[in-house]
Amino acid sequence: MRQWLPLLNTDSIRMRRLFYNLLALFSIAFSFSASVHGQRPTKALVDQLLRDDSNAADIVRNSGYSTSDVIKQLTAKAVDLDGDGLAEFILSGLICGQNCSHWIYRKRRNLFEQIPFEGSFLELKVLATSTNGFRDLRASIFLNCCEGGLETYQYNGSEYKPTICKIEKYGYTDKRGVYRKYKYPRIEDCE
Repeated sequence: MRQWLPLLNTDSIRMRRLFYNLLALFSIAFSFSASVHGQRPTKALVDQLLRDDSNAADIVRNSGYSTSDVIKQLTAKAVDLDGDGLAEFILSGLICGQNCSHWIYRKRRNLFEQIPFEGSFLELKVLATSTNGFRDLRASIFLNCCEGGLETYQYNGSEYKPTICKIEKYGYTDKRGVYRKYKYPRIEDCE
């Protein structure tokens, strides 16, 4: 770290960009920790998830995970999606490849109720806009090395459904088969 200090103290724009790029890489590398995206879910919430989602329950059953193991695999982000002053919970984790499964729950009395929405995403953000009383959601999806997806989900009165789909392209393959990177990602509509 000591050898980096002179670089950080200079006024060079190039060095600042290098520092911020390194900082961004480190934050991406550690983005899956619960302290960054939320907290650990309660046992009651995990039990309800396993009752509601047969795929998740099968994975847990076949893997030999205990409920405490599942709690360690999940994060729960508390967000007021419907503006009623009570937090809904966005669960993520458990079933991950490049993208992780996400579920939304709200607590009513002493029970957790699932808001119909399931998906496997790299990241899920809550937007400032709302539809039918619930905040809109933006999902970032890993597709492959050269493309990523962006989907906007809106509440239709009973569940969240994707309404806008975009592909973020980072480059292309030319006629000679050489991959060329775009200077800036290009956003196109999904086909």
